[in-house]
Amino acid sequence: MLEYSPLIFFLPLLAFPVILFWGKMFPVKGASVSIVAMGVCFAWSAALLVAALNGGLPLPYNLSFPWFNFGMHEVSMGVYID
Repeated sequence: MLEYSPLIFFLPLLAFPVILFWGKMFPVKGASVSIVAMGVCFAWSAALLVAALNGGLPLPYNLSFPWFNFGMHEVSMGVYID
């Protein structure tokens, strides 16, 4: 369950180019894409909250990966759930 938690962040980011490039093909100019993306993010967040409150998750959870390197410095991006 926790391994899919980065989708809470990435799903709206993925919905943006879909709306930008193919939004005019949708009936409401892509509003349905953003509503579905945010609804899925809310549902997943609520499911994680319920699981955390019931004690079913091994918390804290940290998932980090390198985003880009700038010279000798590494900038990482990740998810931390506690």
